Amino acid sequence: MPVLRVHPTGEIEDGTTEGYIFRSQRHRRLPIHFKTIVPLAETFENPRYIRVEDEFSQPIAGNEIHDCKVIVDKNVFLITAYWKEDGQRNMAVESVGKGLRWKGEIAVVQVGKFTPFYKRPKNPSSVNKAIARFVTEFTFCTALSKPCPTYIDMDD
Repeated sequence: MPVLRVHPTGEIEDGTTEGYIFRSQRHRRLPIHFKTIVPLAETFENPRYIRVEDEFSQPIAGNEIHDCKVIVDKNVFLITAYWKEDGQRNMAVESVGKGLRWKGEIAVVQVGKFTPFYKRPKNPSSVNKAIARFVTEFTFCTALSKPCPTYIDMDD
C-alpha cells in the first residue's frame, strides 16, 4: 500500500479522487474532488499522485507537507497536512474533538484494498478518528522534537 504521495511513471492521464479537506476558515470538513495524475497501468507500486497541494489555500513548499498513512477500524487513510506556527487556528480540525489544535490545513483520501486509492471514501465516519489521532501524534512528536510518523495503526 502506498504510504506517501509519489509521482507515477509511464503514460499518465488526469483523474480525480474524492476526499476531505479541513480548512482554517471553515467549521467542518469539506468534501472535495482532488485532481490526480493517474498512470495508465496503475498499481500499488505505481499509484496515482493526489494533487492535494492544489487545494491548499496558500502555496506550501514540498518539504513543509507531511504525509501519513493512518489505519482506523480496518480503513486506511492517507493524511496530507502542513503546520504553520504563525497560521490561523483550524476550526474544522477543532470541530473533530476537544483539545485538538491545528494551524494549517489537512487533506484526507482513503487508500484502497484492491486499488491504490478509492475514488471516494468508503467509511467517512472513520475520518474524524484518523484526524484526531494524526493531530495528537503530530503535536506530541513536534513538542519532543521527534520526527513525525508516516504510519499510525489504531487497530493495534
